[in-house]
Amino acid sequence: MKEKLFISYANENADKVKLITNELLEHPIFEPLVVANKREPNKALVKKVTEGIDSAYRFVPILSIQSFKTQWINQEIGYAVCKNIPIVPIVQKEVLSDLKGFIHKQNDCPYTYALKIGLFRRDENISFINCFKDLIKDLEIEYKADKKNTTAEIVREANRSLILSPPPKPHTNAFLNFKKPLGTIARTGELCPEDGIWKTDKKPTTSIQYKKDLKMPAIEGRPIIWKLVSYS
Repeated sequence: MKEKLFISYANENADKVKLITNELLEHPIFEPLVVANKREPNKALVKKVTEGIDSAYRFVPILSIQSFKTQWINQEIGYAVCKNIPIVPIVQKEVLSDLKGFIHKQNDCPYTYALKIGLFRRDENISFINCFKDLIKDLEIEYKADKKNTTAEIVREANRSLILSPPPKPHTNAFLNFKKPLGTIARTGELCPEDGIWKTDKKPTTSIQYKKDLKMPAIEGRPIIWKLVSYS
């Protein structure tokens, strides 16, 4: 599933939203979330907006001459701030000094585009989409770094679990000394039923040495089915 970029904009900037949609059409990581394009019969607009922002990886407002004073955009920005959704604005340089509130000229606003008197709308949009491409490149770097750190933490946690595994519990019944048969299945979150090498069929295949009575781990935050393939 792709990460959603919530696009906040005024109707006068619909052409820029279309440029964003086309740019992300086949992007492997991100997709635009444009509430106006999300058809859900009988659902109130406010509900669509709040649910969309809640699900967003980043909140991207387009702040232009036509949009930066509109009530909807400023309310959406305030909601994103309250929900701790990171905001990455695209700002027209001509309005940067007029911004007030959560986004203003004292903030770091690296994604700006210019509108010069006498330029055609086409030239303005070229400047805009080049600015958006820079934004996406930076988000890609940030996203991949976050994923790498998350994966590394999962591996560290698994290693800590192995190192800090509790001593085996004494058996009071001789029957309990029998090992679980090879091929035994255990799912993420369940207690490991047997010391040994556990393997998953998820591509690429992963094998781990695991201790009995520890919770079976996830991979990249997702639940996995593990199979006992050999004993320790």
